[in-house]
Amino acid sequence: MLVDCLDGTFTGVILSKEVKELERSKFAMLPGTKVEVEIINPAMRHEDGYYIISITKLLQEATWETLIGQSNTDEVITVIPTEANLG
Repeated sequence: MLVDCLDGTFTGVILSKEVKELERSKFAMLPGTKVEVEIINPAMRHEDGYYIISITKLLQEATWETLIGQSNTDEVITVIPTEANLG
């Protein structure tokens, strides 16, 4: 998915793996939607020359900050697992 960044200053690409993760989480990416993104590694670029950007990395960081805040106040946290790994 190609994304215009900084009002067209450059074009970033969200890799297909992340696009699938966003679709699974029901994150709406409609044309014209403004979102915060992060350049994964400015030194590395996609094969077409675009910066590789991420939305999920920032969403994960925001989720962790929320969880840490709730943990610090001893708030009960209810979760629903959606994935698992072998580790």
